[in-house]
Amino acid sequence: MATDVQFLENFDVKPPEAILTASIEEAARGISRILLLLLVLPFVDIKLEGLSAPSMRTVLLAIGGVVVAAGLVSFIPRARQKVMDIAARIWKSLVVLGGQQKRQIGILGGALATELVYALALGCFAQAYDIGLSPIELVAVNTAGSMLASVVPSPGGIGSAEAALTGVLVALGVPAETAFPIALTQRLGTQYLPPLWGLLCLHWLRGKSYL
Repeated sequence: MATDVQFLENFDVKPPEAILTASIEEAARGISRILLLLLVLPFVDIKLEGLSAPSMRTVLLAIGGVVVAAGLVSFIPRARQKVMDIAARIWKSLVVLGGQQKRQIGILGGALATELVYALALGCFAQAYDIGLSPIELVAVNTAGSMLASVVPSPGGIGSAEAALTGVLVALGVPAETAFPIALTQRLGTQYLPPLWGLLCLHWLRGKSYL
């Protein structure tokens, strides 16, 4: 997200709008995962076990933190004014986006296409281990694995994503000794190797003063 924001700011997009744009893209990916998961779950035999809701203490601590932060902001005039200005700009941007259905469709459609491409890649990696999964199962594994991995805070999803994908694959009946290599290969091909050629893109962007 930081790179997206910096890129937009170099094109004279104000920080609040740049942050909002990047946040909307992240939100669109989250919404697309939920929609895809709800769409395919009725057609797959998958059980996600071992999940539990957060404790009441955790919920109360989170609410208390939000209340304290809001109280501090409200009692500091400069902070309150800054928050109000940012909120006004964000609301203005949301109003503009709300009136542009083509952009809404484009953002959500792009997010859906991204998830489907990841699911297709997962299918290719699974085939390399002689594991055949239907398109519906691939979408279920990819979306459920991504959502579960996002629950555990880790840099780039390292460890948590592999564990989540492995767990969902095992829940679909894939042997554990095969599920983990599939998950690891998926992450290697989609997350760990792309930054190598991404460095070339980053160098080009900086050379053009885009970052």
